[in-house]
Amino acid sequence: MLYLIQKGCDNMKKLILTALANYLIVLGGVVLFILGAGVWLFFLLFHILFIYINYSVAYNKKNLIILNVNLLIATALAHLSSNHLYYAIISSDGPTLLVGYLGLGVGIGIVLISSLISVLLKRNKE
Repeated sequence: MLYLIQKGCDNMKKLILTALANYLIVLGGVVLFILGAGVWLFFLLFHILFIYINYSVAYNKKNLIILNVNLLIATALAHLSSNHLYYAIISSDGPTLLVGYLGLGVGIGIVLISSLISVLLKRNKE
């Protein structure tokens, strides 16, 4: 019985740390905003990496959905913050905002589609 409780605590720690790690993409967006639209390549690599990490850490579909929702929120925050910083510091014109919002839409679309695929492929661990 004690082993099952300890195992449950370890799983919960992994889930919490993974949920917090999903927000590292926001830090990357803030640090690399100077790249402009080039920061999208960074976002794309991290989206794929975190979808894989979320898939491997989650032990059922519910946990995977929770982790992927955190990644979706982090994606929106990262795109909006890097777009705002680029607009405020480097280029303050209308097309900059449009390109930034296009990146936001593409990022959210990538996360939603890859999350849907990972949830459909996930089997519950017993």
